Amino acid sequence: MPVSKDLFLSILSMDAYNRDYGAGIDGLGGEGAQIGTATLLKDSGILVDENGIRRDKSSGFYAIAYDTAYGMVISYRGTDRLFDLIPWSDKPGGDVWNSYGQGVGNSLTNAAHLAADFYQAVTGTSETDPKAGAAILTGHSMGGGLARLAA
Repeated sequence: MPVSKDLFLSILSMDAYNRDYGAGIDGLGGEGAQIGTATLLKDSGILVDENGIRRDKSSGFYAIAYDTAYGMVISYRGTDRLFDLIPWSDKPGGDVWNSYGQGVGNSLTNAAHLAADFYQAVTGTSETDPKAGAAILTGHSMGGGLARLAA
């Protein structure tokens, strides 16, 4: 039985919780790995600062871009860590500190900036024309909010 597009996008939304740091399932692979007919292109580990340090992990942000039969799909991870009271530790940042403000309309959160930066990085768009890229955006929970914000 074929899987509907909406169901497939839901599966990709949940897959964002099972990759990279804080993965719910180990050993699923990185770039080039497949889930169903989707191939993982890049994840938010490509967002690094001038010293090559990942910007996503310290903010508790994670996203994946896939190549699918529907075109490029970007899946944003939702809430997975409410608090990290030791911000200088190696643990991913807490969602309360880095993301929840967007739920009340604050688009200046770390996660909001990273969502836009990742979208632009994988679609090849710029700050002057971020809508020129073509991608389907999806996410679960807070990730759905980030997808809506990036759209």
